[in-house]
Amino acid sequence: MLVIPWHRIRRFDENPRDYFDPDELNILAGSISLIGQVTPGLVRRLEDDPRFDYQLVDGERRWLACKIAQCDFRATLTIVKNSAEHFTKSAVANFGGAEHTPLEVAHALNKTRTLQRLTLNQLATVFTRSLGWVQQHLNLLKLDSEVQKLMASKGSKQKALKMAVALQLITYPKDFQVRMATEVVAKNLKFARANAYIRHEAIKAGLITERTKKRSPNKDLALLDGYLRRMADSSTLFLEMADKLFMSMFEHRMRSTRNGVVEAIERNISELVKLKKRVANAKSLNEY
Repeated sequence: MLVIPWHRIRRFDENPRDYFDPDELNILAGSISLIGQVTPGLVRRLEDDPRFDYQLVDGERRWLACKIAQCDFRATLTIVKNSAEHFTKSAVANFGGAEHTPLEVAHALNKTRTLQRLTLNQLATVFTRSLGWVQQHLNLLKLDSEVQKLMASKGSKQKALKMAVALQLITYPKDFQVRMATEVVAKNLKFARANAYIRHEAIKAGLITERTKKRSPNKDLALLDGYLRRMADSSTLFLEMADKLFMSMFEHRMRSTRNGVVEAIERNISELVKLKKRVANAKSLNEY
C-alpha cells in the first residue's frame, strides 16, 4: 500500500466522470479527516514528470477529498501498457464507485469500445452489464448535442432530461429532438406525460401516424388494476425487508442518492393522489 502526498499525484484528464458534487466532497473530506481514507485508490507510476510521481487510475473523488482535507492519499500500484489500457481500467474501476450520469456512461462505453476494438457483447462483458444496457446507453450518443446538454445535470437541484425520456427521442429528426427535450424539461414532465406529449407532437408534425385501434374500457381497467397490483407487490418487497438489509442499500452510497430516492417516492405519491382523485370522481353505472 502506498501513502502519497496528494500534490505528487497527477489527475487523469480522461476520467469518465467529469463532475463531483462539492457538498458531497466536503462531507467525504470531513470523514477522511476524522477516520482516514478507508478505501484506497489506484495509481500508476510516472517516470518522466518532475512535478508528479504517480497518476490516478481510479479514486479521483477520494483524491479530491484528500486534497480538501490536506491528507496523504492511500493507493495501490498498477501497471498500464498504454493510454487505451489506462482509460479502460479507469472506466471499469469507476463503475464500482459513485453513480455516473447516463452520458458519462455512454461516452465511457463508446471510447472503451473504440480503443479496445470490442464487439458490443465483449463490451457488456468488460463492464459486467447486459447487452441491452450497453445498447441503450450508446444510443444516447445519437441524440443532438443540445439534447445531450439537457441531460448533463450538474447537481441535484438543476432540472435535467431523464434517460428514459431521452431514449424516446432517438428516432426523430434533430430539430424535433431539441424542441421536445427543451419543452419536457421546462414543463418538468414525468415519463408517462412526456412520452404522451412527444407522441402527440410527432403525430401533429407528421413524423408518425396515429393508431386507429383503441383499447376497450375493459382493457384499460385491467391495465390500471395490473399497475396497482404490481406497485403493491413491489412496495411489499421493500417494506418487509429486514432493517439491516434495507439500510445496506444506502450504506456505501452518496447522500444525494438517498435524497433522489426520497424525491422519487414523493413524486409517485403526488401522482397517486391525482390518480385516486380521478378514480373517485369517475361515475359508476348506478350513479347515472
